[in-house]
Amino acid sequence: AQEHGAQFVDVQGAEFAASYFLDSIWFDEWPQTLLHKVVALDPSKGKTEKSDYSAFVMLGMGYDGKMYVDADIKRRDVWRIAEDGIDLYQRWSPQAFGVEVNQFQEVLAGVIDERARARNLMLPLFAITNTENKRTRVRATLTPFLARGDFRFKRGSQGARLLVEQLRAFPLGQHDDGPDALEMGVRLL
Repeated sequence: AQEHGAQFVDVQGAEFAASYFLDSIWFDEWPQTLLHKVVALDPSKGKTEKSDYSAFVMLGMGYDGKMYVDADIKRRDVWRIAEDGIDLYQRWSPQAFGVEVNQFQEVLAGVIDERARARNLMLPLFAITNTENKRTRVRATLTPFLARGDFRFKRGSQGARLLVEQLRAFPLGQHDDGPDALEMGVRLL
């Protein structure tokens, strides 16, 4: 399997098979019309090289039954997460905007809502509390869709590329923010 010349091989001990990540997972242009659109945020925060990423995943359900995915995965502080999320909402116009609110992250949902209202926006904000083990949750939710080839990832997007890299290494990779946000997006969708 190849994507832009990179050879994909099975990662020893990874959750998902390399065969789930053939070149056919990539798309160039968004479909003209999507049935539903959501954004999910795993708001891990921090700006050092050792910090987790904050991961926004944009997920749209196409009329062809495929889920089209792009991602914005970066290290950023709380205020940048809020501002980037609101900008993303304005560009993407999702029907739902999910934010993981485990532990301290509940405060972030309030910051996003407050900043959106200051910009005269009413976000369709949904608080997502994850109570199940992340590995179990990601495996149970994503495996059937990955195995059937139901996801399409935005070609040329640095965030989508990083998301696929994190999926390929899951749960052995250093970061799993993208798969976590994708899993929440699928549930929200």
